[in-house]
Amino acid sequence: MARQAALYCQRGLLRNGATIYYTSADEMAAWQEIGGYQRREWHATKVALLGKVSAFDAFVAATQVNNGPTFPT
Repeated sequence: MARQAALYCQRGLLRNGATIYYTSADEMAAWQEIGGYQRREWHATKVALLGKVSAFDAFVAATQVNNGPTFPT
């Protein structure tokens, strides 16, 4: 269902003249290095939102588990 919704939206955007840009692995790595969640500057924000960094780390770990739904790339 989620995949169908994503494809529907993507087709609608393309039909209306949008260009969808997909980053390369190198570009994604560069952006993560510049401002990714692993940077020390985010520590205070993580603590303010969740109380402790380990809670944030648990959220990150959860995002790395494939639980089924995928979206087109």
